[in-house]
Amino acid sequence: MSGFHVFGTIAYLAAHDRPRVTERVLARLARIGLGDRLACVPARNTPGNPQIGALLTRRDILAAAEPGKPALILTGDLLPLDRAGEVLRAAAPDLARNSWSVCHLGGWWPLVPEPEPGSRHLHRAREVRSIHAVAYSPGTIAQLLGSWPGTVTAAADWLLRHGAPERQLGRMPAAVLLQPAVTTLPELLPFEPVALQPRYLA
Repeated sequence: MSGFHVFGTIAYLAAHDRPRVTERVLARLARIGLGDRLACVPARNTPGNPQIGALLTRRDILAAAEPGKPALILTGDLLPLDRAGEVLRAAAPDLARNSWSVCHLGGWWPLVPEPEPGSRHLHRAREVRSIHAVAYSPGTIAQLLGSWPGTVTAAADWLLRHGAPERQLGRMPAAVLLQPAVTTLPELLPFEPVALQPRYLA
């Protein structure tokens, strides 16, 4: 069984103006067994501010997520670890047992994260710099659906007041990191452990 079975919904949020990136990322994800489970969701086209479209589409994905199960949203020029499913299978008991809000499957942080008590694979997230692979707990999905805007005008106002979602999702209480990271981005690859760098699929 793929380790990705812990997520009820798995979606790739695709930038509408980067079709080549989307094509190669989908091919990479198919190589780790996500071809049949993955929904490719184009970001809403909001000329002048693509962050608005990305925020609204992220909310759309969560609103349509399978009830009662975590949802995983992937985005960007993502490089998956070749043994991502194996890592997630090993982490599944921790994900089921621990009380977490969001789980970052990748991302670079300036400080060495502290392990969660009683967990082998989850570490406390602090100052996560990328939200290219984030799992949302059912409770967090409900919370964000109540606070994230649902219209272009409201989203523009929300971004002015709160900044990009990275700021919120990178500092949420009870946010955790999966260790080792099973995703990265080309610009973050040099910060990954040297021994793992060749194992991220380009």
